[in-house]
Amino acid sequence: MIILDTCILGSCGLGSSTADLLRMMRELEVERIAVPWAVMEEVTAQQVVKYRQQRGAAEKAHKALAEVAGWEVPPQLEAFDPEAVRKHWREEYGSIVEVIATSQSTLREALRREANILPPCKSVTAGKETVKIGGRDAAIWLSAVEYAREHPDETVYFVSSNTKDFGHGNAYEYPMDEDLAGLEAIPVT
Repeated sequence: MIILDTCILGSCGLGSSTADLLRMMRELEVERIAVPWAVMEEVTAQQVVKYRQQRGAAEKAHKALAEVAGWEVPPQLEAFDPEAVRKHWREEYGSIVEVIATSQSTLREALRREANILPPCKSVTAGKETVKIGGRDAAIWLSAVEYAREHPDETVYFVSSNTKDFGHGNAYEYPMDEDLAGLEAIPVT
């Protein structure tokens, strides 16, 4: 099983040769390609946010056009339905990957790690405040580890270009090192 992080799925482009390769691997059952639930929700949310922003710009443009037109302009856009946008993007991304569950215990542990600033979570300075971040990263990491533990007969590859949070694969900080205890981790160079 190849488990992709958000940065990998989000950057491949659904019409790209990478996406075509992933679809082919999936269809030919060469290798299962998956993302944790948290990844699917993150890439879907990114699309909803973009759509909402562009829709807002389109509404402003429509209003400005109506104000200067000397005639009736075409009707407004249909009502914004974020769930319809989410459904569309889940189906699009679902054409190249399957989704593995992110368990309730994994979500709880991810939030605990963010609250305690335990890797892959961290704190960043935003203005004058220190903000704790990384709960989604922890949920993604822990989902991949949980899948590997639940499927000991399967080789599981976690693929991410996010080395700031997940490291380079040759050493892991506490508690990520303990997450992998008993699992064989092979760094990719």
